[in-house]
Amino acid sequence: MRTAVVTGISSPLGLGIAQRLRERGFIIIGTSRRRVSALESLPGFRIFHCDFMDRSTVEEAAGEIARACAGSTSVWFVNAAGASALTSLEDADRQIYDLNNVNFVVPVSLAHALLPLIRKSAGRILWLGSQSSRLCAPLLGGYGASKAALRAYSEVLDLELVHFGARSIYAELGNVRTGLHNRVLAEARVSSNSPYARLYEAAPELSARMLRHAMDVDKAVSRLVALLERENPKPVVAVGRDAAVRALIGRLSPSAFRMLVRWRLDW
Repeated sequence: MRTAVVTGISSPLGLGIAQRLRERGFIIIGTSRRRVSALESLPGFRIFHCDFMDRSTVEEAAGEIARACAGSTSVWFVNAAGASALTSLEDADRQIYDLNNVNFVVPVSLAHALLPLIRKSAGRILWLGSQSSRLCAPLLGGYGASKAALRAYSEVLDLELVHFGARSIYAELGNVRTGLHNRVLAEARVSSNSPYARLYEAAPELSARMLRHAMDVDKAVSRLVALLERENPKPVVAVGRDAAVRALIGRLSPSAFRMLVRWRLDW
């Protein structure tokens, strides 16, 4: 029996990956902060309630998931849960803590509970990261920092696991049409007295520009599942044309990215 644990299974990418792995014969164990009755009734799916902002539900879910995976011939872990926020670092308050908790601390603690099983079964771990972990635009600093921490953790974890045949892969995702950009813009709370008000005003146009070249969800899912199934994957992989371009700029001339962003935002 092969088991795949997918956090954020109700998200477009989480659900897409779970369905593809189920088609390949995996038993799917998902986590979600809200009930998803449509998934709970599907054969081969088991969903655990896990609110990443509630430590008690995280600890309970981690124990139950580890017990549910016991006896599996192979255990894979896919972290598709995450959050973002549009705020300058000066304006951010608790948001920095919340983003770090949701994007880094809790996913790592859930994976940690499964590491003995993943190591022994030469399993796979896939972290859905972001191009912002390499080069990050203004107003996304809290998000980029939490994803950068996840990337650093995954790279070291991969070095530790590769000896046993297990792998940890960080997917440096570009823009994907999941609706996240629109939700983040809608939820932004901007004070007109903020010294960064002009940046906030420019954000919707910049977001629309990026989404014009964003990947469809199905294409992103196919790329991500292919990473999981690759025999010898790279520890960090750019997924999407914009992510690949940003990775290239990051290697050759990070200052060019800074100049481009300041020009786009008139900052």
